[in-house]
Amino acid sequence: MQSVLKSHIEKKDFSHGYLLCGDFDAAREAAFEAATAILFVGSQSESVNLAAHPDFYYGKFDSFGIADSHAIRGWSATKSFAGRGKVSILEVFSFTTEAANALLKTIEEPGEDIYYFIITQTQNAVIPTLRSRLVAINVNSMEARVAGQEDIGDKEAEKFFGSDHAKRLGMIKKILEDKNAGKEIAVNFINNLEKWLEGGLKSERYKDFYHAAKELGRVREYVFLRGSSAKMILEHLALTLPRFRLDN
Repeated sequence: MQSVLKSHIEKKDFSHGYLLCGDFDAAREAAFEAATAILFVGSQSESVNLAAHPDFYYGKFDSFGIADSHAIRGWSATKSFAGRGKVSILEVFSFTTEAANALLKTIEEPGEDIYYFIITQTQNAVIPTLRSRLVAINVNSMEARVAGQEDIGDKEAEKFFGSDHAKRLGMIKKILEDKNAGKEIAVNFINNLEKWLEGGLKSERYKDFYHAAKELGRVREYVFLRGSSAKMILEHLALTLPRFRLDN
């Protein structure tokens, strides 16, 4: 777990809002540990049933809309049942702008001892004004690093940049075989491409690497829009990003 949140848990000294970005499973585990520390002060971990706690809320949203934001505001307005505070964990793939602005108002005026943990894939999924009210923490999965999944992402990105259009489109087709997780897969793939590009910013073609990274950042914003197509976005990248290698 990121040292910042771990330190807050150990000291029992929490901010009112956190933005946990990166690996959803690892971020969820970190948020649940923090919620347990807040709501079950002095309790043994074996006796904790977080899901049944009346002051705990957990929601998972593909698209967090204005009705969801109003529901959170209503939940926030009620008093703590147990008197130890309230914790809301929101696992969100994308926000509508209206909902994000409404949630911002709720978090700007938190009730006494109310804590919000927002889990997203990247910080770009959250509007800057809302992000500025939260303690942003990047969370990576230790299991992924041990299993070598980060290396797999690097190799996939290297292969993509070194391939022609036809081979790239073939890679995209394979990547999106699981249609139910299309957008999450698209974001992961874009993150891998961006990470790989960082290695070329000191090369002779640094301008090409820079412009490619800028394009990835621009395109990532479209992934989170309602109705956007992960397939079209990745195919766009396959056809427009330059072809190069780090050893050029």
